[in-house]
Amino acid sequence: MLDGKEEERSRRKKRVGQLDREKETRRVDQLRTADLESKKDQLKEKLDLRIVKLIDQGYSLASVSKRLGVSLRRINAALDSIRSR
Repeated sequence: MLDGKEEERSRRKKRVGQLDREKETRRVDQLRTADLESKKDQLKEKLDLRIVKLIDQGYSLASVSKRLGVSLRRINAALDSIRSR
């Protein structure tokens, strides 16, 4: 049997290993989440620009809504975000 000090050292070593694995898992999850957020923001920005481009070309809000399959509320949000820059 292991004596007290060795037993404690063994327990501590296992716990540190477990904490390291949990830390790595959290880091990977955060990176994945950040990447997904970035991609989502890029797609949103691309759609906003497309909406504004169509409206600048003279299409009505209703026709842009139908054409892109988005709501008028979404079109107005895109206009606000682009024009507020």
